[in-house]
Amino acid sequence: MIRKQIYLEETLVEQIKKIADKKNISQSELIRQSIKHFINEEQLKGEAEDPLLKLIGIFSSDITDGSTNHDSYIYKVKKYEK
Repeated sequence: MIRKQIYLEETLVEQIKKIADKKNISQSELIRQSIKHFINEEQLKGEAEDPLLKLIGIFSSDITDGSTNHDSYIYKVKKYEK
């Protein structure tokens, strides 16, 4: 393991101590578990990202009404008129 020193707010330290005592683990172990959990959550978010978002910005167009008339552009369908 590599030792890291960090600064924490006093209220956060108090909360860590209470939770660690309740779980009967050291404060260091609680912090390690919390960081691992956070990293896992962040990685899951990255995997769940919509792959279509990667397409944003890879082409340009003069179309300015694509959000309202996308069907007519994509499927060549005329817009429904009321």
